[in-house]
Amino acid sequence: MDRGYEITMSETTFKPDAHPESTCCDGIVLKIPSNPERLLTWAEMLTTGTNAIWGRAAYDGGDAAPPPGRGGFAIGAHEGDVGAEKFDDLERGVFIFDISPIIGKTVVSAYIDLYGWEKTEYAGNEISPSANIYGITTATGASLTYTDFDGVESTPFCDTAIAYASWSITGFNRYILNDNGVSHLDNALYAGGIAKFCFREVNYDVGGVEPTPTGYISTRMRYYNAEQGTDYAPRLVINYVDLPDERDLRVTGITRMVGPGTYLSRLTLGGLPKVVTPAEFDKGLVSPATEEGVEMWYEVTSEGIKFFWLFPDGTKEYITNL
Repeated sequence: MDRGYEITMSETTFKPDAHPESTCCDGIVLKIPSNPERLLTWAEMLTTGTNAIWGRAAYDGGDAAPPPGRGGFAIGAHEGDVGAEKFDDLERGVFIFDISPIIGKTVVSAYIDLYGWEKTEYAGNEISPSANIYGITTATGASLTYTDFDGVESTPFCDTAIAYASWSITGFNRYILNDNGVSHLDNALYAGGIAKFCFREVNYDVGGVEPTPTGYISTRMRYYNAEQGTDYAPRLVINYVDLPDERDLRVTGITRMVGPGTYLSRLTLGGLPKVVTPAEFDKGLVSPATEEGVEMWYEVTSEGIKFFWLFPDGTKEYITNL
């Protein structure tokens, strides 16, 4: 018995709400000294729930005009009276997307684009930062508050951070989400469709390593928020498919092409995704993970490449047109 499934890929772009925010937003969470006469150690900057922490959407109505670029990270320091007590600013960017229109779909791949607005380092005290995308837990999706500073996560959602030298301030900087990032989107869809991300410095903030230059530090990598206009807003682009009902399909995944002749197999029966070629896929050279006696192979047809599974009970399943 043959059961075939034709799957087509779709793509949708999501952006945070500009002011007035409805379901999602972008902005920053930051920490500064609660006592302006005493700066902080780096450990105090990273410790949750201490000193003055703020969170705000890019534009909350309190400014005379929307600031064009409040997203990104910043690290600031002065030389204090005590050598270690010199830091006065740690900022983290936040962007939240409402992806509820694709609830019920299966995410194949995704990327986040951030339009660069600023990058600065204080001459003589450069720290050569890098930035990556992470998850964050916030109180709500449509606004930010001071407690959100403590909600940041440390698992990178992109395999390659972007270094200061490579940060563009004339166009978009692209982060291609890895499996952790894709899983984050899947979890967001399951939980109602609000996907929350944080933009953090990798080496010092996430890594917990104190920047070493003495004296003044002013390091920033920033991007435009949604208030700058739709052409500049952070954007999340998701590629997704409609899978058959799992009750009718024992192959509980999908396959996508990631390069000439190379496929990322998510068509497994419980194993982890594997990067394979059609030749490696042929005749079970790549194990389908948990079920014995399952044969796997591919055929090149006029419809494209079909990937087949033959189960011990004689059922043959295939997926094509990815």
